[in-house]
Amino acid sequence: MLRRLFHRAAEELRRIYKAIAFFLPSSVLISLADEALRFRHRLNDAVRHRKAKANCDITPKIMSQAKDAAPLFREVLNRKTSWSNLQIPPCPVPSMLTQDEMRYYHYITRFYSGIGAVVEIGPWIGSSTYNIVSGLLNNSNFTDDKRLYVYDDFVWRTSWMDKWLTGTDIKSPDNLTSFQPLFDEMIQKFSTHIEAKAMKIFDSGDNSDVPWFTWEHGPVELCIIDCGRSLLLNEYWYNELEPHFIPDRTIIVMQDWQNFKNVPEVFSENTKIFTDSKQQHLDQIHELRNSGTATFIYRG
Repeated sequence: MLRRLFHRAAEELRRIYKAIAFFLPSSVLISLADEALRFRHRLNDAVRHRKAKANCDITPKIMSQAKDAAPLFREVLNRKTSWSNLQIPPCPVPSMLTQDEMRYYHYITRFYSGIGAVVEIGPWIGSSTYNIVSGLLNNSNFTDDKRLYVYDDFVWRTSWMDKWLTGTDIKSPDNLTSFQPLFDEMIQKFSTHIEAKAMKIFDSGDNSDVPWFTWEHGPVELCIIDCGRSLLLNEYWYNELEPHFIPDRTIIVMQDWQNFKNVPEVFSENTKIFTDSKQQHLDQIHELRNSGTATFIYRG
């Protein structure tokens, strides 16, 4: 019965589309197409949310190292999440992050067991780094010998970076110079827990003197990625790190994953295409409602 109703509705929609396409000007059709794309994204959001809700348990269990010792659950676009009410210290570093993302970094670091390294690629001037380390230091498994390994080409690009310092007392570095000294200054409070290196995952012409990213610190347990959205960029870091991932344990946080929802579509927003291409190897567990972040477990 429902299937017949659906087919009839689809036929009616096709007739309406033909009439609209014939009578309306192109500018209106483009606006309608954009609205249809937004509707499609909302439908797909609902599907991912329902699937996650029906399969919220993660196996094998990954347990929090906080006092509550709670397990990690699948939470996709939930209105109320396990980190929604988390109280976190203020972050003094100028940021592109939402408050929800900052809380999330304090939450996800609770699940660090110490069996592998923590890696961040693409920290900008250190807001995410600050929150990640702040969270890790509340975890007894992040012992004195542990470090957060941070990588960026650290090339300042005035065209899009300067605006994020507007309203602060921080002077923008000169265009195409290294901003690693600024990064070091911003995260100085946690400097003994961080090892930062200038390395690239893509040659953009303005970073030709920066060495290519390589990994030499053993197994990777937690990986935070914010370094670009093209397939080429993502394939580079993935191919370098994947041999060191721990099946059913490595957690990969991808900050701009939801940018595929941009309307109109942006051809270079390939992060979801990238994760989809890994099929069963990447299992989505989180999708933040108030940011572009999504998180995956590496299944091997």
